[in-house]
Amino acid sequence: RQVLDTAARRSWQVRSTETTGMEEFRTFDTALDSVWANGQNIMATLAESTGGSLMANTNDFRPFLRKLSEDFNTYYEVVYRPKRVDYDGRFRAITVKVDRPDVIVQARNGYFSLPPMPGQTVYPYEVGLLKLLGEPALRRELDFRAALIPYRFKDGKQQASLVFDLPMSSVAVTRDGDANRTHASFLALIKDANGQVVEKVSRDLAMNQPLDKSEGFKKGRMIITRMANLAPGRYIIESAVADHEGNKAAAKRAAVVIPAREGPGPWLSGLALIRRFDKPAENAEPDDPFQTAQMRVVPTLADTVPGGKGSLLSVFFVIYPDPAGSDPQLVLELLKEGKPVVQNRPALPPKSTDAASCSSTRRKRRWP
Repeated sequence: RQVLDTAARRSWQVRSTETTGMEEFRTFDTALDSVWANGQNIMATLAESTGGSLMANTNDFRPFLRKLSEDFNTYYEVVYRPKRVDYDGRFRAITVKVDRPDVIVQARNGYFSLPPMPGQTVYPYEVGLLKLLGEPALRRELDFRAALIPYRFKDGKQQASLVFDLPMSSVAVTRDGDANRTHASFLALIKDANGQVVEKVSRDLAMNQPLDKSEGFKKGRMIITRMANLAPGRYIIESAVADHEGNKAAAKRAAVVIPAREGPGPWLSGLALIRRFDKPAENAEPDDPFQTAQMRVVPTLADTVPGGKGSLLSVFFVIYPDPAGSDPQLVLELLKEGKPVVQNRPALPPKSTDAASCSSTRRKRRWP
């Protein structure tokens, strides 16, 4: 069903091939025949629902390939543009009929009513979040944060990380048998001065937690990061989150200015509090500053940390030195209510000879 929904959203046409071959390979036992038959039905549904076709029960591909060639070279194409513009994300069924005899019609059985967004794929779960952002008074029923943290300036653009942070303590939990169920969706848009969406990140997360781990789950945070490359200028960050189990939602809008930079450096990135360290991601985004060879830094946008004796404050940032200049010097200063508490000048690792590389420093200081 998930594959069928994806095909419908993206206007794919699927042509399936059932590879078990001739009938003599399908006579082992009734159970195996049943499994194969169900698989064939699934492929047939996928093909027919998207306007494609299925080849099955044969090892002779020639008729199928001949028909495929004819379909690509001899056909009439009809385009349907619905008059309804109430984009609600729902699936709308359509039926195509012709009054000419001996004509075979291949057509999709429907489409998802999704708003147009040039250069972006809109998913059904995003529609409700887009509506939240369109309301005149933004809802504030959930506590979440979204921010853009700047890093390297490269090729005339600012590399930045869009960070979303939602404390799970604000998300409703529903008992479901021997587990607890939660379901949250998130969407963030970065729009330029003309209102065009230049970057988008979203997630739809339905999770089940064992009952004995629910307490730890409520203490956690949903943290999502996404890299963005932005030219100097003014941008608007629009973000929304929905708690489907608790029927609550929230949305925010903030302005961000990306200044132009000149000169070779040194440059200092934005600062981010560190939530935890994970294992390196297998498919990390290129130039992701939170990804190192040894670990994956998970940031947080929380504006408070535990106080008291023995508490630690962990901060992540990146220094981009001038390749031709002298070694930079780092000064760390901690302020409490505007007054200096701690100042330190930690030694930096040797400067890289590669102007595009960077060094990161993580300091943990005792919190008075």
